[in-house]
Amino acid sequence: MANRYLEVERHLAKTSSNGTASVAMSGSLPSRRRCCALGLSGIVEPNALGGHRYGTGGGPTGYVYTATSGLIDLGHLRDMADMVKYIDDTLAGGTTAFSLYEGKVGVTAAIPAEPATRLELAAAIAYVESWAHELATWDTIEDFSSFSPEDIPSNICGVEVGKRAISMGGVFDGAVDAALDHLLNRELGARPASDTKAVIAKVENDWYTAGLRGVRVLRRNFAAWGWPAGMPYDAGQSLPWLSPARPPERWSACSSPPPSSPSPPHRAGPRRATAP
Repeated sequence: MANRYLEVERHLAKTSSNGTASVAMSGSLPSRRRCCALGLSGIVEPNALGGHRYGTGGGPTGYVYTATSGLIDLGHLRDMADMVKYIDDTLAGGTTAFSLYEGKVGVTAAIPAEPATRLELAAAIAYVESWAHELATWDTIEDFSSFSPEDIPSNICGVEVGKRAISMGGVFDGAVDAALDHLLNRELGARPASDTKAVIAKVENDWYTAGLRGVRVLRRNFAAWGWPAGMPYDAGQSLPWLSPARPPERWSACSSPPPSSPSPPHRAGPRRATAP
């Protein structure tokens, strides 16, 4: 039997030294960053977030746990911020049909002339692209990261950071650094790396397993809200831009949502990604 742990490591290693995915794409699509996997990927201190570089995959990647929104994958977040800029720039140039990583985009109505409205359209397209990626990686070599509990919340945070950075004007990379720092540390309540490490250890064998047989996601998150890990510093702050319809009972002090929750976490079936 193939060693799944090595297969996942081999997949994660298909990156350059700065964490940029080595997938070759035509045109000027921004590069994808290193894909994170619970139990394998790094942890980032929330006071060391600077260094974003649009298009080249720059900036620290890894996990940060937040008091209001659970785990955040900085690779997903940065990729989505870049994707919002790419799509907004494409729409601003008048292009109504273009390709992204997961498929083709066709805008059938007039592109909004007002920049703020056009930016909302770009953000919506970027979010759909992120969902398409989760679907495309289901039951593949990347199944260990498909709809992982932190994926969708991280994508939404990235869309928000991209929107804010573009709205700030000026140099995009610096604006992302500022927007990311404010969002994670002031709004989401980012925790130090030691807390993130404790959370990832706590949810092992509940949200995921990792070992010689590889990484397997046990619970998948198809919703917009982050999952708490039942830590004493978890908070129930509601952020309309993140999940306007999130039920307050989501934030009970436990790793699993209460039975009354309308959308319980999906527990993955026995499928396991196989070696290509």
